[in-house]
Amino acid sequence: MVYEWKIPKYSLPAQSAGEELERIERKHGRITPGNVLEESRPTGAVLHSLFEWNDSAAAEKFRLEQAREVIGNIAVVRMIEGRPTEPVRAFVNIVPADRERGYSSIVKVLSNREYAHQLLETALAEFQALRNKYAILVELAELFDVIDELQTKYSNEPAFPLVRNRQQP
Repeated sequence: MVYEWKIPKYSLPAQSAGEELERIERKHGRITPGNVLEESRPTGAVLHSLFEWNDSAAAEKFRLEQAREVIGNIAVVRMIEGRPTEPVRAFVNIVPADRERGYSSIVKVLSNREYAHQLLETALAEFQALRNKYAILVELAELFDVIDELQTKYSNEPAFPLVRNRQQP
């Protein structure tokens, strides 16, 4: 197989990483984060350089990941006619033009044209990623057609009208 990184952020060639993951799968019967980590512990291991081995730095990165998980796991339940609806994320990742990436409440995002447009762009990018991931499944062709229509409809619009008559979360 020929491998490439989806996001080229590693110094190790993707081909080397992919072949090492194949080796780990052959050895263990499947790949798990645990067996990849164990196989990568020796300093000469192919994937060793992709991991943070300084325990203090790794602990801080892990705590930041836990904070992201907490933020992403909080949901709000909208009440419509006295009944709760499906929960939606309370905070979403947004990049304000004048600041660094961070999270904003869904109410703030839907009230701000720039932020709402970013949220739509993110949703469309995630739909496209889903489409790319499962493109081999012909059973999803109808869904992919809808994704393509949405991409076409919104990809060239610099802004879009906010829907004000929807109930806010």
